[in-house]
Amino acid sequence: MDLTLPELEVRVEEVRIKEGGLYLFIDSRLPVDSDIGITIPAVQKGGRPFSDTLHFRYDRPRSHIFVDLSGAVLRSPRGGLLDSLWYELSVRTLDTEKDSRPGNFAEVSAEDYIEAKAWIDTLKFSYLKGTLVKSQEFELQETYTELPLKDMPEGTTDWVAFKSVFLKLALQGVPIDMQLKVHISARRTEDDVVKREEMLDTLLTLHRGDQTISVDVARLLNIFPTELSFGGKVTVWGDVELSDADTVRGNVHIDAPLSFKVKGGEVKVGEIESVELPEEVRDAFREDRIHVISLLGEVVNHNPLSGSAYILADVDSASLAEGGGDTLAAFTLPQPTFEKGEIVQPGVGRISVVLDTTKFYLFRGEEMFVKAAVRIDSIEDFVSVKVDDYITIQTRLEVKGRVKLE
Repeated sequence: MDLTLPELEVRVEEVRIKEGGLYLFIDSRLPVDSDIGITIPAVQKGGRPFSDTLHFRYDRPRSHIFVDLSGAVLRSPRGGLLDSLWYELSVRTLDTEKDSRPGNFAEVSAEDYIEAKAWIDTLKFSYLKGTLVKSQEFELQETYTELPLKDMPEGTTDWVAFKSVFLKLALQGVPIDMQLKVHISARRTEDDVVKREEMLDTLLTLHRGDQTISVDVARLLNIFPTELSFGGKVTVWGDVELSDADTVRGNVHIDAPLSFKVKGGEVKVGEIESVELPEEVRDAFREDRIHVISLLGEVVNHNPLSGSAYILADVDSASLAEGGGDTLAAFTLPQPTFEKGEIVQPGVGRISVVLDTTKFYLFRGEEMFVKAAVRIDSIEDFVSVKVDDYITIQTRLEVKGRVKLE
């Protein structure tokens, strides 16, 4: 923590000075050369009270001196809080026979004196033990985390709303009790343009030692952000013991139990697949030798949501990706069997659809493109989906027509 803040006000029990010192102004009006000793009992360097000797010439009476206290320890010699900083001055006049002044005698009168003043401008601490006069704030460095959405099924961000999402902070080495004012911002960007943004401010109380705290950020995650930023301020007060080596370390992770509401909407299942058609199949369609095409298969539903499934096809993959294409089959998802709120048996449904002749054009080219889509019904209550829940769709084509023998 940064203990070099100039506005830091504290009743000191013990500090280690990182930077700063004592300013002295001494005006010696003695008519002889002298050594002036200064001792500060509350300041220790090398385990001993700080002391120094200053040399004065009778013809140079004034002196401004800076006493560097960097690295010194400041504590009351009597124990307890240090409410004032006393210093002691001693004066030793030099033998007039040995000084630089002509003659063997010096004349001292009542008007001769020594005046001393001392003050401290700013001290910066590397260690502090004492009581803060007023609460002190320390800035937290803002951090950013990217949340890529490339693995989310297409359409999911439009119809899912999470019930609860927890941002968990696992903290180590909290040095003292403190309050943490957290500011979390979530942004969803597309092509470097911010489309949506949500912010959350919350106040947390931390205690000395290691701990894990949780913040519900469902409101932020429900915009499916591409970036989260985390920052804020730490406030400390009262009796403290701090060092500039103290840091609050930890890990941040998101815990999102998959319990959500569904607004209703379509989600793509899998990728667009290319189906290459053999030349003899294309010839049969071009020569109108195909009478009936049936789409047969099976759908297995092991999830608590209801809805419908679709199989779409087109000769143009771009058109299919943009929501175009012809519907080859549409059917309701079979519902699974539940016991005590748990799925004990998936729902299984048969697919049997005879294609209209208007769909035959799809089979006359060299390839066609197919995709599956699921439309989920809206629900009012929250539901939970487990990692092993699934929907599978398997289909095949059955073709009836005239065979051309050569």
